[in-house]
Amino acid sequence: MNELNISSEVLMKQAPSTILQYMDAAIKWIDKSLGEGYAKEHPELIGAFIQACAVDFQASIIAREIKNLSERLQGITETLEN
Repeated sequence: MNELNISSEVLMKQAPSTILQYMDAAIKWIDKSLGEGYAKEHPELIGAFIQACAVDFQASIIAREIKNLSERLQGITETLEN
């Protein structure tokens, strides 16, 4: 299935699972970097980590789609020039 055709309902239901993955990663990396239990003592870092992951993911998706669009437009341009 093309990821652009996934329904809003499916994306909404998938969101908590995605956030849980980000939260688990946040706790792992914060504790690894700053000491065991540090994430639990500083939940604001978990929130910031989750936001940073989400922004990074969004940027990657946008960049990929811009690249795909550019390639499609290049193909159209080449076709029109021939």
